[in-house]
Amino acid sequence: MARVVGILLAAVAAAATASLLAPATAELTRVEHPPKTEGSLNILAVGDWGRRGQFNQTLVAEQVTKNRDSMH
Repeated sequence: MARVVGILLAAVAAAATASLLAPATAELTRVEHPPKTEGSLNILAVGDWGRRGQFNQTLVAEQVTKNRDSMH
């Protein structure tokens, strides 16, 4: 039994190491906006830890989108 657990742990460690060493292929979308004439800067910081789609999380997401759109 200990040998099986050791083999499983080694396999998990190898998979974790491989995923960390693999090059990231995703690219972030670059969004460019012209600078504001008055030189101001708007920042919206949102902390959404979520609830696995429960408790009206969709309604919260809609409100975040409305606030984001009003900042442009």
